Amino acid sequence: SLGGPSRVPVNPQKNQNRSSSIPPSKRNSLAASNRNSNLSSRHSTAASNGRKSSTSIKRGSAYGSNGIKSDPRPITDKSFMKQSIIALIQYVTSYGYEHQISAKILTCPSGRDFTNIMGFLFRQYDPAWQPNPSTRFEDEAVSFLKAIGYPFTLSKSSLQSVGAPQTWPRVLAAMSWLVELLMYDQEVAKFEDE
Repeated sequence: SLGGPSRVPVNPQKNQNRSSSIPPSKRNSLAASNRNSNLSSRHSTAASNGRKSSTSIKRGSAYGSNGIKSDPRPITDKSFMKQSIIALIQYVTSYGYEHQISAKILTCPSGRDFTNIMGFLFRQYDPAWQPNPSTRFEDEAVSFLKAIGYPFTLSKSSLQSVGAPQTWPRVLAAMSWLVELLMYDQEVAKFEDE
């Protein structure tokens, strides 16, 4: 131990058996966004010839116009990003992150910074995780997030330019979600040990 809080490995299969892997702080906002989903509401109306036809009414939603679920958090808001960066730095430094990290680095991270941080977080979730040398890290990151239940979509191409202003908020939001998941799992493990 490096003197930080104890590490609690979490088995992905165990996680799939839980009712939810979303941290409590996000459950309410995500539950609300699911209730307002972009699923069409069908209404039957009688046509002039006596046949029934159906019309669709779109509702406000957490889904974009292309049907991909969008993040209801204010991910592009400067204060949200600042809070996410602070929480990320606090988490990784308290668990022995071996690379240099600062708020300045996380305002426009390099691909290497992203790979190091995400690899560290993945190993916190699954200590046996190792990057596959025959696979691009972006592919692994997208697959890993999907496997653990990240509710939003990150494209592999966006992960190739993580520091870009249009990409970084979504990537930071995914990292923030993963940090919250890890903290939640640790709290659950503490509760189960009592």
